[in-house]
Amino acid sequence: MYPASQKVGVPGSAGQLNPGVVARVVRPDGSLAGFNEPGELRVKSPSLALGYWNNKEATNGTFVDGWLCTGDEVIIREDRELFVIDRLKVVLLFESMCYTG
Repeated sequence: MYPASQKVGVPGSAGQLNPGVVARVVRPDGSLAGFNEPGELRVKSPSLALGYWNNKEATNGTFVDGWLCTGDEVIIREDRELFVIDRLKVVLLFESMCYTG
């Protein structure tokens, strides 16, 4: 347990990125957002999957130029804290199949 006086995290934040993970926040027009500006979270990492198994359509829609398009609308502050604002993609799980839109 942490003592009450020790800061553990920022209320409402999803935290900071793990070492080795690179992120960008992309506006709807495809340009990069700055700090404190909302946009879609895209991540890149050496441990990132290469795509969906036997599902080229899902892979092409989610993995773009080596970046994983998460479908999450986020803000990253200057102190590197990440806040999830909304979900941009709808995800439906049905009989072990994942449908996005």
